[in-house]
Amino acid sequence: MSIDFGILGIADARALRVHLSMRQIVDNELVISCREITIEAQNALLKAFEELPDELVLTFRHPAPETLLPTFRSRFLDIEIIETEKIDISGADFLSMTIGQRLQYIKNFENAESLLVALEEELHKKGIEQSGRQLRQIVSMKRLLSTAVPKRAILEHIACII
Repeated sequence: MSIDFGILGIADARALRVHLSMRQIVDNELVISCREITIEAQNALLKAFEELPDELVLTFRHPAPETLLPTFRSRFLDIEIIETEKIDISGADFLSMTIGQRLQYIKNFENAESLLVALEEELHKKGIEQSGRQLRQIVSMKRLLSTAVPKRAILEHIACII
């Protein structure tokens, strides 16, 4: 289920709290998106986000998370979405390859970010229950891209474990 707000205000936050407390999320995934969220709305949602059902996966999308209250932001894991160049293979195609084919494909591959994003998008389509472990691995590897770890090592790891 996805809910998109332009500006998420206090009335919207109260309605969301009621919705969450009644556990009316059918598919156990909820994506809340907004361009802006008021301070009052953030405060109103704090308690609701602490008491989510264990089986619910909540994604909160906001273009400038650094503008959110620290207490509100602490309820979430930050995942930065990076615009990347297009690659010549889809995430589904890469996942359908054998490990040997994957390793051969990435042998001279430079665009690690794009491949990780494609894989992440494909795994999201399959759902959190089926792909949760692989998605966590990809998020971890995306964090390593900005470190001294060689990109090829990151891709080889992903090629072997997903």
